[in-house]
Amino acid sequence: MNIKGVQTNTGKTHFKKGCISLMLGKHHTKETKEKIRLKNLGKPAWNKGKRGLYKPSEEIKKRISLKLIGKKVSKETREKISLANKGRTSQNKGISMTEEQKKKIKKALIDRWNKIGRKIKNKNRHHALGYETWRNAVFSRDNWTCIWCKKRGGRLQAHHIKSWVNYPELRYILDNGVILCIKCHKNATIEQRKQEKLLFDK
Repeated sequence: MNIKGVQTNTGKTHFKKGCISLMLGKHHTKETKEKIRLKNLGKPAWNKGKRGLYKPSEEIKKRISLKLIGKKVSKETREKISLANKGRTSQNKGISMTEEQKKKIKKALIDRWNKIGRKIKNKNRHHALGYETWRNAVFSRDNWTCIWCKKRGGRLQAHHIKSWVNYPELRYILDNGVILCIKCHKNATIEQRKQEKLLFDK
């Protein structure tokens, strides 16, 4: 049966543009679904082990990207995606990125932040000559040793006894700095914020 504009069963899986499927708006009965299931039982899926069968053109990719701009995924949808992927192994697990891929990602991130704009104030904080001089002096005085746990070397950081934010006049004073390891620095910062909050919130 050939009806113009209607897609008939030709034994092929390809649908012609502009044609309407005879099944449009219809649903299989439970009996039919069970028959189809039993018929395909034990047969491997036609796309099993195959990837990248459909490769969208750059134009289609751009259209999809533009359509998704500004759209936010709901919390419910995010939870569904999380549950669906739970226990699955990432397809990239154990695969290292090539140097070319790393360079592309690095360039994309730099371009992104250049477009958004960087916080010059915060950037200058740890790149200013005064800070570098103060930091080096503190490290040298404390002999590259955490003053709390006495660990020498490793990942050490210079800590302001009186905070950078609340005491700008003491930022580059040698006696206002000590060397701490990352763990001790975290604890010291928490304690410092608690104490200074009591002072400055009055």
